[in-house]
Amino acid sequence: MKRSLCHVPGCFNLTDTRYCEAHAYKQAEDDRRAAQGATKRWAEHHAKAPESAAIWQSGRWKRLSREYLARHPVCEWPRCGERATSVDHIVPHKGDEALAYDTGNLQALCKAHHDAKSRRDRG
Repeated sequence: MKRSLCHVPGCFNLTDTRYCEAHAYKQAEDDRRAAQGATKRWAEHHAKAPESAAIWQSGRWKRLSREYLARHPVCEWPRCGERATSVDHIVPHKGDEALAYDTGNLQALCKAHHDAKSRRDRG
C-alpha cells in the first residue's frame, strides 16, 4: 500500500490511511461530521415529503426493498450491469401505499442511476 503524508497541516508523518496514529482521532471526527451531514440532508429531504417518509421508515418497506434487492441484485437501468443498491419506484408514490408497495412499480438501481432518476423526478 502506498504511504502518504498525514492530512493534518504541518504533520509530516507517513501513514497508510488518511491520518497518522497521532491524529487518528480526526478520522472519528470526520466520520461523525459526515454522518451528521447525511442525517441533516435526509431530514431536509423528507421534511418536504412527510407522507413518503412514513413509508420509507416502515418495516414493511424495509422488508420489501431488502427482498426485492435479493431477487434483483443488478441495476435494471438499460445496459448498466452495476450492483443494485436501491429500490426505486418507477412512478413516484407520493404517499400512496398501494403504489408504494406494488412490486410492479419497483426497479433495482445502482446509486448513480437512482440519484439521476430522483433528480429527474423532482424536476
